[in-house]
Amino acid sequence: MKLVEKIKYQVPIKSVLSKLNIRKGANGYICPFHNDREGTLKISETENRFECERCGATGDQIEITKKIKGISFEKAIEFLAREFEIKEDETENMLSEWLSNRDKKPTLENIFGKETEGKVSKHDSKIYTYIINNNQLHHIHRTFLYKKGFHDDLIKAIGFVSIEKPHLFVEKLKEKFGIEALDNAGLLNRKREFVFQKNNLIIPFFEEGSIAFLAGWDIAGGKNEFTFPHHKGIKTFIPVIETKENIFITGDFKACFAFLKNGCFSIIPSQNNMEALLKFKNKKIFVCGEKNEMGNQFVRKVIKFLSEHGINYIIGGFEHCFEDYFDFILKKKS
Repeated sequence: MKLVEKIKYQVPIKSVLSKLNIRKGANGYICPFHNDREGTLKISETENRFECERCGATGDQIEITKKIKGISFEKAIEFLAREFEIKEDETENMLSEWLSNRDKKPTLENIFGKETEGKVSKHDSKIYTYIINNNQLHHIHRTFLYKKGFHDDLIKAIGFVSIEKPHLFVEKLKEKFGIEALDNAGLLNRKREFVFQKNNLIIPFFEEGSIAFLAGWDIAGGKNEFTFPHHKGIKTFIPVIETKENIFITGDFKACFAFLKNGCFSIIPSQNNMEALLKFKNKKIFVCGEKNEMGNQFVRKVIKFLSEHGINYIIGGFEHCFEDYFDFILKKKS
């Protein structure tokens, strides 16, 4: 990890304010950027940032050090590294060299061809399991789920977790599994960043009691609300809850969660591999796609698979699970 990243994620903002002799007031810290007597400077220890409610000054540990001491960005980094005894990793240059030569390294993909892309190996699943077992649900994410209508039993059944500080956690993953294993597991994107960031709720996918896949729910409302391991084929999502007689097949998480929150058993099948649907062939199956072109394509694929395997189904038919159809639409958009 680079020096600037280590400072941002390892040096507490509270310790920096103390080092800079910024005192506490009645309501917060005394803001050094305006004539403050009340303490309008507030800090977020989770984000390691400060913000003044009065003058709007904001930033991180490096920014406030730079402004208070009147020094450059580079000098602020040097000051904080010296004061808090932070050293740059000796392996940083090795990592940069590995990344620059990555395309020349032999990989499964360039040895065996594109057909290996997208497959989740047992080692990938081992890494996914480690991620779930070594994190827990942060209270901010739990509050978010409560507001979305999830109850504790459902939260536990789905198995949501949070990675509070992804940059720190990915270092732990590198030490345990190696960076190439993380790359093969689809956990590094094209920019070599961890695909799951601090705004992501992590959703595990279970197969026969083991974790076989992960998804990330961006609660900040990013462009792509749900994130998956890079270059990995999306697997079928089947929640680990009691299976009911009525099975609602949906094409996205929002619809699936809307059903689950209302006590209905819903799954999201992988459109490339729908074999998982066969285990529900003796149930009453409802195919529920959105009323748009993407939803219609999804419905056609599911119907084709079910018809080929002689499985009965009903198109739609989900309205009775809600007070009315508009309630369903409202819940999907929430």
